[in-house]
Amino acid sequence: MAIASVIRVLGLVLLGLAVAHLAPIAFAMATGEDQSAAAFGLSAGAALFFGVVLTITGARAKRQIGRRAAILLAVAAWSLLSLFAAIPFAMTGIAGNTIGAILEATSGLTTTGLTMLADPSAVDRSLVLWRAILQWIGGFATLVLVATLIQHIGHVSPTGWAGAGSRRVGESFRPRLRQVVRFVALSYAGVTAVCLGCLSIAGLRFFDALCYTFSAVSTGGFMPNTGGLAATSTLPVDLIVVVFMIAGAVNISLHWSAISGRPGVYWRDPEAAILLILAIVGAAVAVNLLTVVSGEGIGSDIRNGIFNVVSALTTTGLVYEENAPRHAFMVFLLAGFAVIGGASVSTAGGLKLSRALLLVRQSARELERLSHPHGVILIKIGRTSVTDAAMQGVWAFFVMFVFGLIVLAVALSAVGLDFGHALLLSISALANCGPVLVHAAGYATDLSALNDTARIMVTVGMLVGRLEVFTVLMLITPMFWER
Repeated sequence: MAIASVIRVLGLVLLGLAVAHLAPIAFAMATGEDQSAAAFGLSAGAALFFGVVLTITGARAKRQIGRRAAILLAVAAWSLLSLFAAIPFAMTGIAGNTIGAILEATSGLTTTGLTMLADPSAVDRSLVLWRAILQWIGGFATLVLVATLIQHIGHVSPTGWAGAGSRRVGESFRPRLRQVVRFVALSYAGVTAVCLGCLSIAGLRFFDALCYTFSAVSTGGFMPNTGGLAATSTLPVDLIVVVFMIAGAVNISLHWSAISGRPGVYWRDPEAAILLILAIVGAAVAVNLLTVVSGEGIGSDIRNGIFNVVSALTTTGLVYEENAPRHAFMVFLLAGFAVIGGASVSTAGGLKLSRALLLVRQSARELERLSHPHGVILIKIGRTSVTDAAMQGVWAFFVMFVFGLIVLAVALSAVGLDFGHALLLSISALANCGPVLVHAAGYATDLSALNDTARIMVTVGMLVGRLEVFTVLMLITPMFWER
């Protein structure tokens, strides 16, 4: 394994993080937030120093990285970035302590949206901007990760990206990485620019428009204020955020195809179609529930229901209204959607729509085999047939995902949370879905009341959810380290 190559890339990643500090530093200096400016300066200096050291250390390494090294790189990069990105939060004390600061940074970089802040509007705006930037960076890194690595392991359906699944362990994918980074960067930046322009035209203040753009496009979930989006939005703003949460949860390659002049790909993609169907059906159910249990107007129920369903299904996790009516079935509905998640090559978390669809079709095939035990029944996504080996990988991932949920929920219960809260928080962490689930159940949307042990558990859960369960498990298997 090319450890030197991993070290070199980690150095480049830290150098990129140092550059990302320039925006909050400039903002803090312009607004007179001296303490935050100093914290960002120290954080940028630390990232720059260690980035240079690691880059020089791995300078003589081979430029090509095998997939085993790439798996190690993915886990190391997210962990290292979380530590360095947490420095401003730790120095300013807004997250309580160092563990809380790491949780906040990890939540941003994994595009989860869980937060230590009870009221984001009460802290320096440069820190709120940093949270937004982190989730946007995390969304971009996630797209590159899933398009180049995770689906090559065999746990995502082959509909994710053209040519996926053709490489073997240990084979270099650097030439493909360059191409994918270019496609992802153009598509991601294009969607971001369009969303920001739409929200600005709709009347949202530029700072809030920027933060909500980064949240929606990255399906991140951080909010720049308290009270939910409804506190500062209008109907056009609500619709724009809903549209771009969906855009963030569909396959990024579809956006590239649309930019290239083929917008019809949206209607032909099975994951996009399922996402839209689930959003429409779920919104209809949610609106009916809210109409029954609330005393508000039907207009408010429609906006609340649609927004919360899309927020959960895309695993964005944005909260729409602070005092929304509670309903047990609504909690189960949102939790189920969060577990399903978005498209395979997107910033969304959860099982992913392709896996959920394959599980349903596999179950249907087994039922059909009861009547036709000798029949040859193929499972397809689009025009692509799925092999039995791939289906075994999907089932294995599903089992490990559920097992992870149970372990994390029981562990959180053991350190003081009631089981309902622990279960919803576990789903939020492993599915990288923000506070929408705990909010729907009536729990606090911030994690400031958690003890340090619970905070560490949630942080690890967010990392495991973002990196996919198997990616992390591969690092602790002996075969992974064999030559």
